[in-house]
Amino acid sequence: MRLHRYFGSHFVETLKEKALYVAKPSSFNDPFELFYRYVENWKPSLIRYYFDRGNFDQPLTDAFKATFSRKPTRREFSRYKKQMLAKSLHQHQQGNFTGPTADIELCHSLADEAWRICCFTETNIKPTDEILLWSHYASKHQGIRIEFEIPYDASQSGYLLESIDYSHERVPIDSSNLDFEGSITRSLRKAITTKSTAWSYENEVRLVVPAKLTTLMATPAGELSFIGFDPQWVTSVDFGLRCPQVDIDKTLETIRSLYPHATARKAAYHSDNFELNYLPIQF
Repeated sequence: MRLHRYFGSHFVETLKEKALYVAKPSSFNDPFELFYRYVENWKPSLIRYYFDRGNFDQPLTDAFKATFSRKPTRREFSRYKKQMLAKSLHQHQQGNFTGPTADIELCHSLADEAWRICCFTETNIKPTDEILLWSHYASKHQGIRIEFEIPYDASQSGYLLESIDYSHERVPIDSSNLDFEGSITRSLRKAITTKSTAWSYENEVRLVVPAKLTTLMATPAGELSFIGFDPQWVTSVDFGLRCPQVDIDKTLETIRSLYPHATARKAAYHSDNFELNYLPIQF
């Protein structure tokens, strides 16, 4: 799969080290990253099942039975089931469920513990969207864009390569699901690759990597996670419209020595439209 990744800085280091920075999910610029929504469908038979069998962690069971000397109404039970769901989400850390802000912070915490992500874009995006991507992710057209051809067998290394699903609604967690632990796991997994339609111009593809498979490297920003890549994955390098000549020269030197198979181009203004042309660089 051929994909683009935009760089605003550290692109020479990326090429020299043959290593991609993979970020914690909480570091992304979307405040809704990984956020879900509750859904539920409480049937009388399901309420009776939970009440009769006491299918709760003991503290919640005691509170539940102390509160109800009778079978609860749907509304009463729904409130307790949400507490139970929150308790499951909090299984790895202390604290109380206090609302959406705490909830999303918890999701980020659990995701940061488990995953690292590298974001790419598809190569066949609209010219106008391309201008935005250079502006947002390549230091206002001063950076570069690397085209990677990532083989499908990369998944054999434990990586997941998946396109983002753009949606108007957040991913649901069914709090009335008998397998609510499994429901949480499946929903959070889906939430990694679901974003608002507001971001659809990015045509994003994510490389999701288990945190345990990454390598920590010292950087000016502190210790960050990286994964190595095969030099053959790099097929081309494009320089932004405003990329300084000194950065172009340094990058071309690295391409000559480590990526002789790759091509290079420089972005230029289209003669008439709000678009970019790419002029080949001979080196």
